[in-house]
Amino acid sequence: MRKLAQHKGAFSALSRARGLFLEAGEAGDAHRVSVPLAFEHLVRGSVDEAIAGLEAAAGALHGLEAATAEVQLALVLHRAGRDEDTMAAWDRALCAFRAGRPRTRPRYWPTEP
Repeated sequence: MRKLAQHKGAFSALSRARGLFLEAGEAGDAHRVSVPLAFEHLVRGSVDEAIAGLEAAAGALHGLEAATAEVQLALVLHRAGRDEDTMAAWDRALCAFRAGRPRTRPRYWPTEP
């Protein structure tokens, strides 16, 4: 029961934050909030709403934020059994992650032969 109450609270807070950002004309921030909000939609069984929110976020965000939205979209699509769409979302996410990776590699990245 406690986790259910936490999800209800998270859904309410994220929905409110998204609405406030939209009212303030801050569409970018509203799309950023849409990514965790989509998970809450998924938990509630609203798969179509989760997909719509993530597709909008992925299309509006840039760089690593867009890549993150695409990864979340791929996971939701997979859970919905939409395998072809899942693979397309993974491909878009990988392209976005590759485009957004740092120009200099951190020390812990393996060197190429």
